[in-house]
Amino acid sequence: MKLLRFLSFTSLLCFCSTTAFSAFGAEPVRFDHTVPLRVQKNIESYTQKNQAKMPEITPETARIAGTDLNEDGINEFIVTTQNCQSQKKSSKKITCPYLIMADKGRSVILLGSIKARSISLANSYSHGVKDIRAYDNELNHFDYNLYTWEPSRSHYTMIDEGQ
Repeated sequence: MKLLRFLSFTSLLCFCSTTAFSAFGAEPVRFDHTVPLRVQKNIESYTQKNQAKMPEITPETARIAGTDLNEDGINEFIVTTQNCQSQKKSSKKITCPYLIMADKGRSVILLGSIKARSISLANSYSHGVKDIRAYDNELNHFDYNLYTWEPSRSHYTMIDEGQ
């Protein structure tokens, strides 16, 4: 009888602990992990070539986060600027550039470009690729734009509110 109560209690405890942690709808983008030097150089080359299109991100100010967006075991990369981190503390409404990139060995390709105060990785997927939440309202984290993978364009696209 004691064994049955113990197993019931253990099962209930396991169930409660797993459901308590599954309530998160998004995970933060972590810019504090090391990125391979080859990838850093490829991103630096890309930002230099495209400086006119995105003057905010330079090789000197780039912050890079590696994350596996499609669960294939290979990281994609999210690039933003260090200047954005310090500006977020000001009272002005700041939007930061975020580039979503894939490593192609000798180069990188752009998978998406987002302007937002901050972003996070959603727990939802579109066509097997993680969705991205873009936040502009610093006080309300339930107010976000959702960017989903659009395979026909090979690009992240913001979905309309009505969808």
